[in-house]
Amino acid sequence: LGCVDWGCDVVSCAWSGSHQYFGSASVNGNFVWSFLQQYSNPQHIGKGLLEGEELPSDYQLALVNVTTIVSEDDTDYESTGIDIAGSTAFQWSDSSDLRPHYGNPNRGCRYDEEKVTLQAGDYYGEVCAPKRKVKNFDSTSDDVDFLRSCTLGGMQANPQNGCPTDLPSVNNGTLSAYPQCSMDGPRRHFASSVAHCYLTCDPCRNNGFDECDDAAHDMCPKGAACMTGFLRNVKQGICVYNSNARPQKYHVGDASAKQCFETTYTDAGLAAQGYVDGACDPVFNSIDAVEYEIICNGDSTRNIKDCPDDQTTITIAKKGIA
Repeated sequence: LGCVDWGCDVVSCAWSGSHQYFGSASVNGNFVWSFLQQYSNPQHIGKGLLEGEELPSDYQLALVNVTTIVSEDDTDYESTGIDIAGSTAFQWSDSSDLRPHYGNPNRGCRYDEEKVTLQAGDYYGEVCAPKRKVKNFDSTSDDVDFLRSCTLGGMQANPQNGCPTDLPSVNNGTLSAYPQCSMDGPRRHFASSVAHCYLTCDPCRNNGFDECDDAAHDMCPKGAACMTGFLRNVKQGICVYNSNARPQKYHVGDASAKQCFETTYTDAGLAAQGYVDGACDPVFNSIDAVEYEIICNGDSTRNIKDCPDDQTTITIAKKGIA
């Protein structure tokens, strides 16, 4: 964990391992975040020392009177989806004769699209993504001169960003994911300025899991799911098809209870505890805690000492009513 002094009363701290988490985000990520969230210490002044202890003479940054500022994860997040009924800049269709962009590769991609396969940890998916070149990007290659250009990024819908505005009909609801132009990796790695347009969905990582909310999946095209892990805004994801990004959820606790527990894993042991199909009732709109438990894969009642080679970590969100 490293901290930066901005020369004022604000210090920003970040995990210096980025997404590596001791070598594997999918294996150790939950453990790292669980530890950091539970064992923060406002009396910490740096170098592993607490208030009242003496810092080394060569250490200039002293953390005193620490107050944790509310992070993005703790604030209300408003969806950036397009209001379908109120938009005239975008068009939606399911017609095979007027096959829109951003479709399922199983049906074939349009002439200006490529099939792109994406993976983030254990989740995967694919989509027909319009191929573009980045606007105002100096390229040393001539292989993109024939492509239309697009403007990178965007925190909300912009029909003028160069991405196609004809979209497939959504899974459910009144909001639609919006097109965003994105490079397929760090900019410095590219001699060519090739980019793709993807449909951006949200909110994600808002439900106690490293996943997207049902509302995010609903605004994706029919048959698609919202998968996070690719955009700068961690609350946003990309709509993909043939994906496992929308796992089945199970819960115990009903609307008459004060708490509800939700997970994406089930077996006979959890069923015996009362877990049933489906997510918690929407009345449970607050995440009170997130717990990580190592169990024997397929049998949570067994002692993990009896299954050293077949263990899995499950996530259980403890939800309440705000």
